[in-house]
Amino acid sequence: MRQITFRAKTLNEGKWVQGMTIANGTIERKKHNLYMEVGNDKWKGVVPDTIGQYTGVDDINGKHIFEGDIVHFTFKNLHNQDRNAYVFYKDGEWMCQSSDRECNPTCLFPGYKAGIFDIEVIGNIYDSPELLD
Repeated sequence: MRQITFRAKTLNEGKWVQGMTIANGTIERKKHNLYMEVGNDKWKGVVPDTIGQYTGVDDINGKHIFEGDIVHFTFKNLHNQDRNAYVFYKDGEWMCQSSDRECNPTCLFPGYKAGIFDIEVIGNIYDSPELLD
């Protein structure tokens, strides 16, 4: 069974937390009413735009891959095919899109699980967007 968890930045400290979300009786993404349960009955106000769901896949170092992460992927049998891309959810699949506009979004996770390439989380679109340049 897939683990359902989310990651977001806290409103006050600007730190990343993981947990489940709740929105005071509504699912509207407003700064003042979106909280994340971070364990032991602790709730933190979070920045709505930074909420990202765990993909259910870990990178080559065992780090969870979240929506909004920037990953570096390397095809094992192709030279000069290394690329940075950001992770997003589209049409029921986790996808990656590189900054190369000629490269269409790619569903990378089946290939990763099959051992065709390696994926490593190197940052996220909120803290390190320059990694996509």
